[in-house]
Amino acid sequence: MPAALKSKQVDASMATLSVMDSAQKEGWGVPIVSIHNPEGWQKAIGPGGDVQGRRIFALEEFITARPEAVQAFATGWTKG
Repeated sequence: MPAALKSKQVDASMATLSVMDSAQKEGWGVPIVSIHNPEGWQKAIGPGGDVQGRRIFALEEFITARPEAVQAFATGWTKG
């Protein structure tokens, strides 16, 4: 899936932490939500809760173009 994200065949993907770190360092993926940013985390998922995972990445263009879809995903992901 990260290769599909990098080549823009999909808008978002989940991957291992090392792949996600590479995506961010190489500039082709940005986090939708990250536990490393407490303010952003609380804004995206609300207070409390234990989420299995650390980061979810998407194309920055997708996040900018469809913020409501990104928020709906983050909300659904945490509730799931």
